[in-house]
Amino acid sequence: SAWEKGWEENLKNFIKNQHKIEALTPGYYRASNIKRLKREYIKTDSSTFEFDFFRVFRHWAFNRYLSKANEILEFACGSGHNLPAMAQLFPKKSFHGLDWTLSSKKIVDLIAEKYGWQMKGHLFNMFEPNYSLHIPNNSVFVTIGGLEQLGKEYESFLEFIFNKKPSYCLHIEPIYEFYDTSNLLDYLGSLYHKQRKYLSGFLTRIKKAEESGQATIIDCKRIY
Repeated sequence: SAWEKGWEENLKNFIKNQHKIEALTPGYYRASNIKRLKREYIKTDSSTFEFDFFRVFRHWAFNRYLSKANEILEFACGSGHNLPAMAQLFPKKSFHGLDWTLSSKKIVDLIAEKYGWQMKGHLFNMFEPNYSLHIPNNSVFVTIGGLEQLGKEYESFLEFIFNKKPSYCLHIEPIYEFYDTSNLLDYLGSLYHKQRKYLSGFLTRIKKAEESGQATIIDCKRIY
């Protein structure tokens, strides 16, 4: 219900602001001049530094990893704000926004209607994946802060991925295994990560899947 309420706010803002993409920016990007960079605190000139950096980063990541896909499916797409960024780069591709909230589906369908992109919204619960969902050939699965909310309960979705066999997956997520607890800022981050029950053990699980031949890790890196 909390997620439904949050994305409903973005839906209302999207309609109120004449369907401007900026209205889809999630509320968790809070304005602040104090941020973390390379395991240090920094003070920025811009209070929107975090989201500005993310926009540059996702532009790079989408160009690098999504260019060869025919269809792109973003799971836990939330406010839908990443899908227009993909569509602007690849206007001829097909896109799917999947989330367990009705507000998210409405947003994605409204984006498609207003901008003319090949885009569709779907109701999808990663805790209980719908195996009837058709996955076209040469599809790519994307999560951006979506697995974060699963904590340790990602096995059902992972089995769904193994079953559906997309060409590859792009996960931009908080990875607990990347923390270096000998560094104070990382140590504090790891405590917060555990307190919030964010994604835990996922990278270790994928490495085991690679050992058994279920997966191949293309790239695995931390953005500091």
